[in-house]
Amino acid sequence: PVQDKPGEIRRDKSLMECKEEKPKHPAEKKEDKVSKEYTRSWFAHPIPAFYFFLMFIPLLIVFFIFAKRDSVDAVPLIKTGFATQEDFEPVLIMEGKIASLKNEIFSFSQGIVTEILCKEGDFVRKGDALVRLSNPIAKEELQQAKHLFSQAVLEWQEAILQWDAFKKRQEAEKKNEGIENFSKKLEEFQKQFSQVLQDQDLQNFPEKLKEKRISLENSFLEYYKTLNPNQSKLFFWEIKYHSAYQQVLSSFLNWKQKENEGKALVIPSPDNGQVHALFVKLNMPVSFGTKIANISLSGAKWIEAKAKEAYVPYLNTLAKTELKADIQFPFADITSLKEERVFVSCSLQNDSAIYIKLVADKPKIPDGTLVSLKIVLPVKKSCIQVMKQAVVFQERLGNITPFVFSLKTEKDKCFVKEVPVVLGMLGENSIEVLHGLTGQETIVLFSNLGMKNLFTEMTVRVCNEE
Repeated sequence: PVQDKPGEIRRDKSLMECKEEKPKHPAEKKEDKVSKEYTRSWFAHPIPAFYFFLMFIPLLIVFFIFAKRDSVDAVPLIKTGFATQEDFEPVLIMEGKIASLKNEIFSFSQGIVTEILCKEGDFVRKGDALVRLSNPIAKEELQQAKHLFSQAVLEWQEAILQWDAFKKRQEAEKKNEGIENFSKKLEEFQKQFSQVLQDQDLQNFPEKLKEKRISLENSFLEYYKTLNPNQSKLFFWEIKYHSAYQQVLSSFLNWKQKENEGKALVIPSPDNGQVHALFVKLNMPVSFGTKIANISLSGAKWIEAKAKEAYVPYLNTLAKTELKADIQFPFADITSLKEERVFVSCSLQNDSAIYIKLVADKPKIPDGTLVSLKIVLPVKKSCIQVMKQAVVFQERLGNITPFVFSLKTEKDKCFVKEVPVVLGMLGENSIEVLHGLTGQETIVLFSNLGMKNLFTEMTVRVCNEE
C-alpha cells in the first residue's frame, strides 16, 4: 500500500462525499398550520357548539321515555272519538245481490224417470207436470188395495143384511129395547162411514177411525148386557159386523195411501215460474226425497246482504216483519228505490248475512245485480255502531289486561236516555255490555279480558233497546 508522506494531506473521495440527512421533524406546511388553528377556534366559538349539541336532544327524549316505561304494554295510545246524534240513527247499511226466489222440488215417491216434460229456461204454471216416474210395483199394490177394499165392503154389507134380517125376526117375536138402540147406532155408523168415504182426509183419518172404533165398542158392550142365551146367534152376527167394519176402514186407508203414491209418480210445478235447473235424467232411479228441479218464482226477488262491521243482536226478533229501506244500484242503470218495503225472512247468520225479500214485484231487475240497502230499524229494537277507534290505554296486571276507551259526546247532541254500550270485536259476538251510561260527558269503558282476547281495535255501539 502506498503510505502517506509526512506533511501531505490525504484526499479520500469517500470522505469528501457529503450525505444529506432527513430532518427528524419535517417542516410544517403553512396550509396545515392554518387548518389546525381554525379547528381549535371552532370548538371555542359558542354559536357552532350550540347547534352541535342540539342534534342529541331527540335521542335524549327517546331515552327518557323508554326509561320511564315499566313494560311495552303500558304505552298509552291517546285517541278519542267524537259522536253526534246522527251516529245514533237506527239505520242499518248493508250491501248484497239481487236473486230470484228458487223453489226446490223433491220427489215424494220412488221409481224410474220415464218422461221429462220440460227443459231449463221453460216457463211453467202451477200444476204443470215436470217429470213422470214409472213404478210397476206401485201399480200392482194399488190394484191389490182396491180389490181388498171392495171385498171388505161386500163382506160388511153382507153382515149388515144378515144382522138386519135376524133383528126383524126378533122384533116379531119380542120387542127388545137393546136391539132398537143398537139398530139406531148401526144407522148412525152407516151415515158416518159414508161421510168418511167422501171426506178422504188421510191426515185425520186414523183419528176418526179410532173414534169410530171406541164408539162402536161402547155400544156393543151396552147391547151385550141385554142379551140372553136365546140371542147367541144375534151376538154372532154382531161380532161379524164389527170385524167387517174394522176391515173396511183399514182397507180404505191402505187404498188411499197407495193412490197418493201413484199420483206422486207425476211431479208437478208448485207455482208459476221458470225452470232454473233440472237434476234428473231419463231412466234415472229416483227415491223418496230426491231433488228433481229448481223453479225460479216469477216476480219474487230476494237480496242476500251483509252488514258492514255492524252487530244487530235483536234482528232475529224482526223476522216476518216489513220494514222500509232505501235501495240503490251503484253499478247498474236502474232507478233507486226510495222507502221500498222489504220483508225480513231470516235472522242474522254468523252476525253478517241476512236474507231480505222485496215485497213489491220487481221482475225487471236481473239476478246478480249489486245493491246497497239502508234499512230503517225500529227504535226500540236496534243496535247501531257508533264508531271504531283504537284502544286508548292498556296496562298489564298479571294475566288480566284492562282496556280503556274514551268516547265523548257533544253537549247539544247527547243521548236521550241511558243506553247500554256493546264492546265487540269485528266478526265476533259482543264481549261485554255496560248499562247506565249517559251523554254530555266522557264515557270511559273498562273491559277485563283474558290474554287470549287481545286486540288493537274496538267497536263501540249504542243499542236503543227497552
